[in-house]
Amino acid sequence: MAKDFKSLKDCLLPAYIRSIVTASNLRLGREIVKEHGVEFVELGPEVAIAEVTPLGGVTRDTELRFTENGLKWKCSCTGTRLFCKHCAATAVAAKVKFDKM
Repeated sequence: MAKDFKSLKDCLLPAYIRSIVTASNLRLGREIVKEHGVEFVELGPEVAIAEVTPLGGVTRDTELRFTENGLKWKCSCTGTRLFCKHCAATAVAAKVKFDKM
């Protein structure tokens, strides 16, 4: 699936995101978005960089990047090993913004 992607927006398809994130992190990420906890520093065709703050939580820096090999990510809470709730929130919020463009 990832080899068919041509931009970051393509990487944010719900089926793909569900395949790389746990259900609980996706649920928590959606809650962060509902609480307006995602602030984009940069959002473009190849990258989404955001500051993500859960209600009452610590602000984390996230980056989602489109590459020829698919989606790459990092978060100040886990590095690159886990698609955490902060990355999930960034993905959900970016999808919403892209859909409005």
